[in-house]
Amino acid sequence: MLGESWGSVVGVWMVQRNPELFHAFIGTGQMVAFLETDQMCYDFALELAQARGDTEKVEKLKTQGPPPYYGKGTAMKESAFLMETFNYMNADPNISDDGFNTFQDLAGPEYGLYDKLNWFRGVLETMDMVYPQLWEIDLRAQATRLELPVYFLIGRHDVNAPPVLTEQYYEVLNAPHKELIWFEHSGHNPWVTESAAFVDVVVTKVLVETYPTNH
Repeated sequence: MLGESWGSVVGVWMVQRNPELFHAFIGTGQMVAFLETDQMCYDFALELAQARGDTEKVEKLKTQGPPPYYGKGTAMKESAFLMETFNYMNADPNISDDGFNTFQDLAGPEYGLYDKLNWFRGVLETMDMVYPQLWEIDLRAQATRLELPVYFLIGRHDVNAPPVLTEQYYEVLNAPHKELIWFEHSGHNPWVTESAAFVDVVVTKVLVETYPTNH
């Protein structure tokens, strides 16, 4: 089981509830506590805006205030600071350039007009409806025991899912085997920015350790 970003929490829930269905859990872009994460991202974006003298962005962020947010408009408030963290990581020379660009990909000919519109609609409606249900999640308190091996594959320069929270979760996590593996040239998406190294870890470490008799 491999979970990424939001999916990393879903993955933890799945292996916590039904460990007999899985052999190991891999978390990347690991989310631990949504509210604390987004408050950190908000502060990060506000400090960035202040440092570059962007008074308009500073005013916007201060006016809406830090999370949590509820109801209609949640998506737009989240994007006001999350886009700042994405842009920062895209410009960070410590992170390998992967050419990953959601909006550029969405402009591809395989997507029709309704596909494009529904993508944006889906993001807005999902965040407005789902995000307010995530604020109470904190794996450091709610999932401290997992009954199978756990591997965290983490980008050293992740801003969206601050690695300090993953480290804290790793310290309190009780599992038959656990490892925290760093990707030194990645942010939130090491599976993309260091794809060859990521696949190598999954194949030569996780699979070998999980299925030792098959190698």
